[in-house]
Amino acid sequence: MRRSIPLASAGLLALLAACGGNSTAPTPPPPILTAQFLDSVYGHFVGLGTHADSATATLVATLIELGPAYGGQEASFLVTTASGTQTWYGYTYELADTAGDSAFYTAAFSDSLLTNVMLIAQEFGADSSAPAAELLQDTFATTFEDSAITAYALQSAVGESCSLQSGLQAASVLTAFTGSALCNYATLGVGARIAFPAADNLGALQTWAIAEPGFVGPRLVLDGPAPTRVSGPPSRFAAALARLRTLFTNSSRRTRRAL
Repeated sequence: MRRSIPLASAGLLALLAACGGNSTAPTPPPPILTAQFLDSVYGHFVGLGTHADSATATLVATLIELGPAYGGQEASFLVTTASGTQTWYGYTYELADTAGDSAFYTAAFSDSLLTNVMLIAQEFGADSSAPAAELLQDTFATTFEDSAITAYALQSAVGESCSLQSGLQAASVLTAFTGSALCNYATLGVGARIAFPAADNLGALQTWAIAEPGFVGPRLVLDGPAPTRVSGPPSRFAAALARLRTLFTNSSRRTRRAL
């Protein structure tokens, strides 16, 4: 289930080695530094110029870069695998609507070279989808879809306003996605237990659990509730959920085609 890394990705490996932060540092990096680092990854895939690489760039921007791009705090995630416990790092952001529906998106990294990136999506409210997880490896060339997942997410406090960091290449993608969302910092917490098919041969990562009780991330309130069964134009919240669901679905399809 593994795709070969395109030769052009050698440039990305060099970029990650040169720009990747020290993920073992005791003090989290300022959000703008992580946003700029991930923005350079986004720019790398845009520069490759293919449709598939553009899709990967969009995934990087909306599922990985968005958290620090809006000033989210880097979280230290306690991760348990078959080989024991590890500390991964990453971000969570929340999308919400004015009716109380919400969705949480987490990106967790095993190291600053992005050797392993776990993406977790959780939706709550009307017409919500089941939680989903994707493991990205080989500088985003290989994707694995979970076979079983249980997860939770919580938001315990909302604080001061936040905004998109300036000077990012992905700014147009991010603003098109979030629109005129009302952004505030919030105290978020996430947890998940994830399993992958034995046929994926992921070794210790075949079973994966994460826990982080509280950290600061952006909460973006978009207009309107989630979609209902009644026909009508989707709200910005519904449209955002649909786009993120498509990113997860397309990522899984790329893996299946690589069999």
